[in-house]
Amino acid sequence: MDLSSIKKAISRLLIVGFDGSSVRESHDLQYLQQEDSLGGLVHFDLDVSSISSKDSKNIINPIQVASLNYELRQMFPLGLRSVDAEGGLDWIIQNGNKIRLGVNRLKPKYGFVETMDAASIGGLYRTGNLSAIKKHCDIIAGMIASAGFNCVYAPVVDLNINKECPIIGAMNRSYGDSIDEVVGCANIFIDACHGVGVQTVLKHYPGHGSSVGDTHLGCVDVSNTWSSCELEPFYALADKCGMVMMSHVIARQVDSVPASLSAKWIAKLRDSGFDGVVVSDDIQMQAIYALGVGENELEILTNIIIQALSAGNDMVIVGQQQNALPMSKWDDLLSKLADAVVSGRLCADKLRYSTKRIENMHAVFAN
Repeated sequence: MDLSSIKKAISRLLIVGFDGSSVRESHDLQYLQQEDSLGGLVHFDLDVSSISSKDSKNIINPIQVASLNYELRQMFPLGLRSVDAEGGLDWIIQNGNKIRLGVNRLKPKYGFVETMDAASIGGLYRTGNLSAIKKHCDIIAGMIASAGFNCVYAPVVDLNINKECPIIGAMNRSYGDSIDEVVGCANIFIDACHGVGVQTVLKHYPGHGSSVGDTHLGCVDVSNTWSSCELEPFYALADKCGMVMMSHVIARQVDSVPASLSAKWIAKLRDSGFDGVVVSDDIQMQAIYALGVGENELEILTNIIIQALSAGNDMVIVGQQQNALPMSKWDDLLSKLADAVVSGRLCADKLRYSTKRIENMHAVFAN
């Protein structure tokens, strides 16, 4: 392949965050629009890189989001239009304290329907109220599809081992602490989303529910708290779901590097029989970015992406929420990644296998 073809092939493996609530006003999308082979875009409601963390980024109201996604479908016909919409109220004030119940970018305050968080859905499961769970998951799936998304980063299948885990248990993001209830609830969620053409993503392999830290903020080593039972929901659901997200936790039972950069952890997932798409969690989160090597943002991000793809991730999320790379340097990033393929630092065969898995995924789900 020539350099231009290699850049297109690599672009197919990247899911990118962007600024703006419409194509017309987004400088980022104008830089990206020449990359019609882009793997996908990820939407956020808030720009956490701003000082106040209150600036709207991509999501204002349902009509605006649907319109934006319609335009994105024309621009990137092969791309995922993705969002975190696990269910829940997300940030609320309770008893004078700011707490978070679920991770949900499609919030009622933007005009979207109110939805239940995973812990509440798990409570319904424990009472045997499966019809209520199905009804509620159908509501979430319908909301996601109506807004024009074809991919959702859910369900969370982390076991609620540490109830005070700041990023899972304390935020009501887990269905429960037993394999049965997590798999049962996630199955219903997956069926609801797949029924309306929305690709689902299991997260966060190999399990984040026992952690005492948050990978957005720094290194999280779960070696002393993690147990192999945390793998079971992934193994039960991966083939049905079609996509699995690698977390940035370190579990030394298998490897001493974060799972998202670990060929050993990804091989363990593949050994279970899963041949779908493996995607990294946001590669700019501090747990990973702090390990990057380079003299500037471009070099650091290039090296991290090379590590992630070399480890066996089929797709890499570049969220542009933390440690963002100016989009004016996007073509430089693709050029450096293409040079890595030419030099042999990045294996061309691995990229071909990843592309084939992505194509197989799109063959199942209407875009």
